[in-house]
Amino acid sequence: MKAFIIKADGECFLTEIEKGYKNNDEIVGGDSEYVSLATRLSLCCNSMGKAYHLPLNEKATQIMRSYLSTEDWIAGDAVIYGIDEMGDTCGLSNEQISEIKNIVEG
Repeated sequence: MKAFIIKADGECFLTEIEKGYKNNDEIVGGDSEYVSLATRLSLCCNSMGKAYHLPLNEKATQIMRSYLSTEDWIAGDAVIYGIDEMGDTCGLSNEQISEIKNIVEG
């Protein structure tokens, strides 16, 4: 499924990944946590990122704050997925991809 991987070092890219918690845990470097950004959009990050003092992920934080009124921030690498009508993660739509690119690229 199509997903954006947003690295804490600023690298951001669209890729195809397999669905599953194990894949998420590998990408974010630990136990994954989901943040619902919009009705059909979710951000996955390391649930212990702040406790482990992982670096601030400015782009993931920017994306999260574009959807949510919060002062919270994302530590470490993150993944952005779509959410289907059943509430499960799914690939991003072309519209969602464009929306995220616009946020990240300004």
